[in-house]
Amino acid sequence: MKCVSNILLQKYLDHETTLQENIQIENHLASCTHCATKLKERQQLTRLLKKTMSSMDEKMVEIPNFDPNKKYDKIKKNNKLKIFIYTVSLAAACCLITWIFLPALSSSENVPTEDYYLIYNVEGEFDANRPLLEQEYQFHVMNQVEKDK
Repeated sequence: MKCVSNILLQKYLDHETTLQENIQIENHLASCTHCATKLKERQQLTRLLKKTMSSMDEKMVEIPNFDPNKKYDKIKKNNKLKIFIYTVSLAAACCLITWIFLPALSSSENVPTEDYYLIYNVEGEFDANRPLLEQEYQFHVMNQVEKDK
């Protein structure tokens, strides 16, 4: 068996492995001094952490004073500035879009006042084996008067 991964070794140490994994790890630890040393180091570290955590007292740990109003004012000012910038940007974008597209929509110069028809004919013989875009076409644009003739 190859060496035990650090994650699996930690799970073994925390008793989170299955019975089958425990057997495999213990067999490997009996034959691999490298992994056995890693396990001992982790056990020592765990004991040290538990000892340190249990000996800690509120008096030992210095908790800094917290002034929520100070931080809140900074956040509030930054948010107000961001909202203002976004609002001005959105208003400018709306004005620009209106300025560009409104004249084009309101002008009636390019709007046809009557119906036009597009009629196309295939030049020569239609070849069903060739793509449609490779065929030769003739296009005729006609209004209603020309179409009725």
